[in-house]
Amino acid sequence: MEKYPNENFLGKLYVFDGRVTIGFNTEDKKHKIVGKCSVCQKSADTYYDCKNLHCTNERHFISCNNCLKKNKGFCLVCS
Repeated sequence: MEKYPNENFLGKLYVFDGRVTIGFNTEDKKHKIVGKCSVCQKSADTYYDCKNLHCTNERHFISCNNCLKKNKGFCLVCS
C-alpha cells in the first residue's frame, strides 16, 4: 500500500488496534470507498463503536454521518 497507494488495493484496511482502519492517500481522487453504511447502504468507510457497552453486534459498525446522527451513535441492532 505504501509503495503503490490507491493502485492495487481498494478502500481502507481494518486493523486490530486503536486506529481501527488505515488508508493511504484517502483524499486522492483515485481512492475508492468500498464500504457501505450498515443502515442506508450508501458509500461509507468509517467504523464507529456502538454506544451500547453491551452491544451484541460486535460493537464496530460502518455508518455514514447522517445515520450515525439519526441513531445517536448506536448500531442498527441496538438503535
